[in-house]
Amino acid sequence: ICQLKDDGYLDEYFGGKNHMQITLDTLNEEYPKASKRKEVDPEFKKRALETTVLLQRKTEPWYTAYKYIKEISIEKIKENYAKLNCFFDLWYGESDAEPYVKQTIDAFTNQNLARVSDGALVVDVAQEGENIPTKQLEDGSWLYKNPMPPLMLKKSDDADAYATTDLATIVQRNEMFNPDEIIYITDHRQDQHFVQVFRAAKLAGISPAHQELVHISFGTMNGKDGKAFKTRSGDTIKFEDIINMIKKSANDKLIENGIENNEKLALDIGVAALKFGDLSNVVSKDYIFDLDKFISFEGKTGPYLQYTGARIKSLLDKSDKKLKQINIETLDERNIIINLIKLLESYGVCKQENSFNSLCLACYNLASSYSSLYNNCKILTCDDENRRGSLLSLSKLVLNALKQAFYVLAIEMPDRM
Repeated sequence: ICQLKDDGYLDEYFGGKNHMQITLDTLNEEYPKASKRKEVDPEFKKRALETTVLLQRKTEPWYTAYKYIKEISIEKIKENYAKLNCFFDLWYGESDAEPYVKQTIDAFTNQNLARVSDGALVVDVAQEGENIPTKQLEDGSWLYKNPMPPLMLKKSDDADAYATTDLATIVQRNEMFNPDEIIYITDHRQDQHFVQVFRAAKLAGISPAHQELVHISFGTMNGKDGKAFKTRSGDTIKFEDIINMIKKSANDKLIENGIENNEKLALDIGVAALKFGDLSNVVSKDYIFDLDKFISFEGKTGPYLQYTGARIKSLLDKSDKKLKQINIETLDERNIIINLIKLLESYGVCKQENSFNSLCLACYNLASSYSSLYNNCKILTCDDENRRGSLLSLSKLVLNALKQAFYVLAIEMPDRM
């Protein structure tokens, strides 16, 4: 916001003559510019910190400018999530918890759980065996064994800290919803932060004893070089660029299969490739973003599962629709039943582990076992009506199971590929 003001984009908010429109492209240019500037310009960084306090106090016209920037950002985020077939009931951010900040801080000060350290208000959350000083350095600071620093409630400049806002959101959610469990999903760099927040919340009684506070930390999406996935210039790649990249690859595959000018199908396949490639890994682990592998119509990929579903749909459409009782006669059919049972069991594993990789693997194993049956057995031309009807019923059972799993993963099931 300070950078926008310096470059004239906020003139209309401060009575200036310039009327420069702020767009998403503007924000994408100004944010990295400001981020780099604060590292080399102490005065600019000081102004930014002061502006943070002004925003937290809803000081005008800073706050109105902030709300406009937030609106632009959220609209784009909604658009990107819609491409992933993901939607949210609520869009509460840190600023929505601001009315609960004083109540949150009072919960600590009224119980004498907070203390002042170098002008900041902090809460000790270290437990026995943690944060043990071992060696003092030349600059006066200490090295610690099992470091667990205090949680900061207020900075020395009276600004509310990041942890304070997270604690305030717990107060807010308990007053509004009183949930039994609150789950946070961020990357692993915030592991220590949430240990501090959860301990502080329990210490002050902000989170009742029965309530579970869970942090799911996810790994990093890396390039083939094993490093964080970046553009060639070294910048963080935009999600929209990844979507366009994988959508183009899906479209190229469709053209190879004789399907042209189907943007919706290309997007559905591209999203399936992206989501399955991500969700099939253990959530806490880093993984390699391999576009060629993810978009393949063969192997353990989203498009392969979609292709299996489309193939079953086509088979059922071409059939006489005379479904019969399922009778298991071959090893292929037995394997399908076993993998159907494992697929059902995988939902419980996903809930227990807070990770979708079990469901993804179960879907692949089911699709793979069905492909063996499809390749080894002539279903449509089977002369025995009962046998044919049994195989059709089994095929429909597999299709319905894959559809249900795709619904949970928010992946589309195309009619053809």
